[in-house]
Amino acid sequence: MTGNGDKCGAAAGNGDGELQARLMVENLQVLRTPSRGHKAVDVVDEISFRVQPGEVLGLVGESGSGKTTMALALLGHVRRGLVIGDGKIIVDGQDILGLSHSELQHLRGRRIAYVPQDPSSALNPTLKVGTQLREVLDSYSNDQKARDDRLTEMLAEVGLSTVPGILDSYPHQLSGGQQQRVGLAMAFACRPQLIVLDEPTTGLDVTTQRRVLETIRDLCQSYRVAAVYISHDLAVVAEIADHVAVMYVGRVGEVGPAREVFTTPAHPYTRGLLRAIPSLTDAHVLVGMAGQPPRPGNRPPGCFFQPRCEFAIPDCEQGQPPLVKVSESGHSARCLRAVEVAGLGRAAEERVTRPTGPEAAGPMLDVRNLSATYGPKTVLRDVNFAVPGRQCVAVVGMSGSGKTTLARCLVGLHPTWGGDVFFAGKPLARGIRRRSDEQLRHVHRRKPPVLPRQCAGRCRAPLLLTAARLRRQAVARLPPDDGIGRPGRGDERAHVPARGHRPRARRPHTGQAPPARHDARR
Repeated sequence: MTGNGDKCGAAAGNGDGELQARLMVENLQVLRTPSRGHKAVDVVDEISFRVQPGEVLGLVGESGSGKTTMALALLGHVRRGLVIGDGKIIVDGQDILGLSHSELQHLRGRRIAYVPQDPSSALNPTLKVGTQLREVLDSYSNDQKARDDRLTEMLAEVGLSTVPGILDSYPHQLSGGQQQRVGLAMAFACRPQLIVLDEPTTGLDVTTQRRVLETIRDLCQSYRVAAVYISHDLAVVAEIADHVAVMYVGRVGEVGPAREVFTTPAHPYTRGLLRAIPSLTDAHVLVGMAGQPPRPGNRPPGCFFQPRCEFAIPDCEQGQPPLVKVSESGHSARCLRAVEVAGLGRAAEERVTRPTGPEAAGPMLDVRNLSATYGPKTVLRDVNFAVPGRQCVAVVGMSGSGKTTLARCLVGLHPTWGGDVFFAGKPLARGIRRRSDEQLRHVHRRKPPVLPRQCAGRCRAPLLLTAARLRRQAVARLPPDDGIGRPGRGDERAHVPARGHRPRARRPHTGQAPPARHDARR
């Protein structure tokens, strides 16, 4: 990989000369097209890196840093309102940005593949899995026997060959892990040269996640595929990636071998991301980074991170810092003090123990002997727990263990359940329509109740506030760190903000205005 044209993080040769990079990105720029009096501004710029055959590049950063925008650009595609302004994307020696629309369509799925975050929305719910896999293979060969052999091979590669009736199943009949592995089989079906994976393990339990990661790694090494893996989960990236690129507001802030980036981070932003990772061994106050990333068109002069940086010096305001080489292995960072910051390593920092408030007189939520069924099948049996006030209880388990069913019972969305649930000492009605909005609210996991043609602010403001003036007042009362309350963010359509900001748009309203009843029912 590289950040400024020279090689950075690329695998060294194996004695037979340096390997030819499978993917080369040079000075990629994606612009937001001018509209409503706004001039064109860059969303992503100065992106350069290389990925060798069989390697995985991990792409990390906060929501809105440009990861998905750059990943889609690798397919020659941008979202509405954006355009690729400059740069080159070379896959096996061919610049795909110079291809026509029809040539790009022919390229996708054959030489370049994409694995989306949510396989349930990517797979056609009306077609059986076998039908969808065979459609992909129509471009693989004209020989029916060759396609059948490849189909059998694909199922074995992703660990689905032993699943009975997999080809005759519809997507909704498979677990989340099985759906994701079907998506991987489709992506690797024609043995592409490049595969882009956009958070493919989000929402999977740790056991299924590990199985999917092992499948990705094995397929990349077997077919010498270059992979770009996008994720917010730094632990997952550390597990699968050979090299890591850390993005901040559309620029690569740090790049290098995964082990070096995570053990000796050279950019203050990377240190902040690593410091915010929760610990499995002790409860402590998470230390986040102050402020919010600037939006395109509102970036500060000099280093874009300097208003939030604990290492900032006056020189940081003079101009964009170049990529500074930290080590000979290709580790570099866009920081004037990169060598100094890297020398600090990841020294154990003093952790602040999470304060505990006064014990409540009784539990705020009390669940007793809760059971639930789907038809004749019992999925929950004798569930008992209590949640004290101002505390959080995490419900964890493998896929299919009943976590979502339990949540649906608690908020009144599941119709067939028994037992008792008390909130603040009072029994809860079984149906959600018979409850007040102050009792329980629900944040959806996958299909958010956010309309794509509705502004994010309108999604958060109660529908009872129909007047534009009152709606703006409701959005203005949102917390400053919410992200939706930032200037202009509430007026964005739901498809415009980064995916990490969309859950905030659908999060139950907690401002001073009374929440609308529709929030938990949609």
